[in-house]
Amino acid sequence: DFYNMITETALSLKQITAGGLVLNVKNEILLIQKKKLWDLPKGKLDFFETLENAAIREVVEETGINERYLELVKPLTSTNYFSKKNGKAIPKKANWFLMHYHSYDLELFPDPSESIDIAKWVCLSEISSYLKNSRDYVNPVISTFLS
Repeated sequence: DFYNMITETALSLKQITAGGLVLNVKNEILLIQKKKLWDLPKGKLDFFETLENAAIREVVEETGINERYLELVKPLTSTNYFSKKNGKAIPKKANWFLMHYHSYDLELFPDPSESIDIAKWVCLSEISSYLKNSRDYVNPVISTFLS
């Protein structure tokens, strides 16, 4: 029935996330640090939200960059991962988009309510040192971008 369909849709929405690999005017990548691991900004979709809109919204919310200068370029890749909820591992899929940030104002405002300690622009030449201490899915996303 309708109620079950809505409930299933809401549950499956929680298993789909969208995020961005953001490149700025100086060719730096936007990273966030969450629970001591480097990550890319991403999050859950709101009801009736597209993957693209969710990816942009999450990047803006988690890093504080100005949405006006953020351009979604193209879909990049998707990755599967698990998130823990009440001790249970929940399978999730992240949909990643390449984005360009067209502003010279590179100040970032990490969102502490999302447990984000640091938001940082990282030079491509230094990215590998950050990947040593990052979430498992960050490496394949960046590799896809670089190839």
